Amino acid sequence: MRRQLVLLHGIGQTNSLYYSMQDVSHKSGSADGGEGGRLGGSPSYGLAGRLALVAAIAALPMVWLLGTALGQVTAVANLWLGLLPVHGAGLGAALWVLCRGRTVRTSAERLGLSRPDPSRWCKGVAWTLTVLYPANAALTLVVAGIAGWFGMAPKAAPAMALLMSGGTGALFWVSAMVTMGIVAPIAEEILFRLVFFEAFRASYGELTATALTALLFAVIHQAPFQIPALFVLGIALQRLRSTYGTLWAAIALHAGYNAVSLALFAAFRPFLVAAGQ
Repeated sequence: MRRQLVLLHGIGQTNSLYYSMQDVSHKSGSADGGEGGRLGGSPSYGLAGRLALVAAIAALPMVWLLGTALGQVTAVANLWLGLLPVHGAGLGAALWVLCRGRTVRTSAERLGLSRPDPSRWCKGVAWTLTVLYPANAALTLVVAGIAGWFGMAPKAAPAMALLMSGGTGALFWVSAMVTMGIVAPIAEEILFRLVFFEAFRASYGELTATALTALLFAVIHQAPFQIPALFVLGIALQRLRSTYGTLWAAIALHAGYNAVSLALFAAFRPFLVAAGQ
């Protein structure tokens, strides 16, 4: 009888240990605030980041080859051609590492995209956008003014240059809204605020990872005079993700920021084109 009790006690201890390990594993696999997608120190993010970077770089010649093969393509094609190969390759490589073999629900949890509840972060995003956009616009003007004082002419980002020469057709502007308002925010936030951030955080800590990710985000846009403003935007995006524990907050701010830029550009485009002639 005593042996049976000892055996049962041992089985109970084993089960307790098993469920404790399961609980720890579940918690470690959840996102900031329990939303999923933040596996701090997980080596999978390092591998995902390296593969995403290699895939994105490898896709750059594809953009050039396609552009050469197609010759003088339309502005609409240029919008998608300049975005999808690089973003698609980088995001596809990262998702292959992080989400292969998982269901849609568990993949969303792992990426911090489960249970979008705007009531939690909508006001924070709106307030950040209201304060950040004018501040960044002023910062960009200051940087451009300093550069002009030293005789360096401001150069528009590739996306802005394309918008300047893209015409005013409805299809073009719909494509611009889709690429800048949906595709780019989702792809870039998964890559920068999740994959690259977690890869850097595992090695350098949260503050350094935030700064490195924001700097990489700023440089990758190929707009030298906007690097300070884009760096500040990157910091704000990471802060929102960390504060609210979901990538949806960062995606919403990114999409809103691009939407305001696109709306202002559409409104002032005639004056910008006239000034450039």
